[in-house]
Amino acid sequence: MRPPPPIPAKPGQDWYVATTSANRASVEQSTEKLENALHDAAKRGNIEFLQQALANKASVIGLDKAGNTPLHWGAYGGYVECLKLLLPLSASIINQRNNVGDTPLHLACWKNHAPIVQMLLDSRADKNIRNQDGKLPIDLTHDSDVRSILEDKVIFSNFKQRDVENDDEDSD
Repeated sequence: MRPPPPIPAKPGQDWYVATTSANRASVEQSTEKLENALHDAAKRGNIEFLQQALANKASVIGLDKAGNTPLHWGAYGGYVECLKLLLPLSASIINQRNNVGDTPLHLACWKNHAPIVQMLLDSRADKNIRNQDGKLPIDLTHDSDVRSILEDKVIFSNFKQRDVENDDEDSD
């Protein structure tokens, strides 16, 4: 036997009573309004919902109350699949700072998510941005893999710069 459809709690009100088994509660009491659905999906690593939100043109540049983008939350949670979806759409905000000056790279380093750090650096995240405490992303990690990834990028970028300078000297 199918349960009856939801009925208005009181005539003229726009919320309904939900019935599940023996429990009855107003839908208003048992649901949560998602002001930043994309942020919530990224925060929880909910790929299916993230895909649906992106398909419906949800903005990847919106900020929550703490100044975080969905990319911040995906990086914080270490959700590789979320970042695979968000990074191609987030190039313009990859170095966006939240209310305390942290970028997605700061959060990935703080949470010691080496694969996320690598993905962000490969997508041109700037490892030289300091947060409001004056900390670089490398200052926030104690993980040897994360430190190695960040240091390798420093060595590579310095090597590349020296190589360019040597080419200039050879051209005389």
